[in-house]
Amino acid sequence: MLPWKMSDDADDEDEKLLLPAELGAKVGASKALIQYAIDAGCPTVHGRLSNSTFIRWMLDNYAAFRQLAGLPSLPPLERGSPQQVAQKKISNMLITITEFMSSRATDPDIKKATAEVSKFLKGRPISE
Repeated sequence: MLPWKMSDDADDEDEKLLLPAELGAKVGASKALIQYAIDAGCPTVHGRLSNSTFIRWMLDNYAAFRQLAGLPSLPPLERGSPQQVAQKKISNMLITITEFMSSRATDPDIKKATAEVSKFLKGRPISE
């Protein structure tokens, strides 16, 4: 787990248990993205999950998601300060989501945009 947690002031909506399609619609993601995470091991309660559970799980388990989705592996995390490791996990999670979207997109503009975002994230250095 990351050395930080979501704020105690987090919106109760982030903890609301939703069906995969409902969560996807809420966060602007496809049902497939949410379902792949569940299939890769993201915990649910009677088939429902919250946005915060999904995000926390993806931060620590993006590699399992990538493997199930057929995406190439990312380089292993390097040692660093807790902040650097957390930043790299966030970056890798976002790269995973954008590469998944790009691999499934049928709209050429979406495919191009998500590929460019992924490339941008891969080139960003992690600050101290």
